[in-house]
Amino acid sequence: LVTGGKYEGVFYIHFWEPHTFTDDEISWLELFAEQVSTVIQNAQFYEKLRDRNRALTSLSMIGESVVGELELDLLLTQIVQGAVDVLKADIVTIYQYYQDRDEFVTPPTMKGKDIKLSFMQSSVAERDAPSVIVRQLRRSRYASDARNDEVMCNRASARAVGRVPFVDREGIESSAGILLQWQQEIVGVMFVNYRARKDFTDTERR
Repeated sequence: LVTGGKYEGVFYIHFWEPHTFTDDEISWLELFAEQVSTVIQNAQFYEKLRDRNRALTSLSMIGESVVGELELDLLLTQIVQGAVDVLKADIVTIYQYYQDRDEFVTPPTMKGKDIKLSFMQSSVAERDAPSVIVRQLRRSRYASDARNDEVMCNRASARAVGRVPFVDREGIESSAGILLQWQQEIVGVMFVNYRARKDFTDTERR
């Protein structure tokens, strides 16, 4: 099944007895396949449109919260939950950071699926991912293979303070650590985590 040069699927016709297809049958099957391809393409288009509208609704709600008078903790919770919904992530975490004091706020704001809340991080060590991204790299980091990424999964650093690395504990395969900046000031880092492998596109990185 092909529409506009894009493969949409495959359509099988089976007979219990041996059958030789006539030219008319082949013509009808090709016409039918064309119609099925169009239906599939339209269905996929509307599904993407529906997902986009849901994402825009979530972003709109976040925007309304930002300009409202919510407490910071509640606002960050809504932003993190919105990011989980829009990005279809498994876990999203925001670490606040005060640049003038060189200090992280812990525990971080976290939302997602099946989180082991008893292990919420109460401090940020020098070689932990939030610290490395904020203090050393000073830019976002994207790791499709988070378990083998030296920043996202520093096992030596975690063992030194008696912890299991976040990506190991939560079964994370891919992670993005997005630097949060206001004008020239770094205000935190947001981690978007996936338990299935995800290759971050150029559009997502922007």
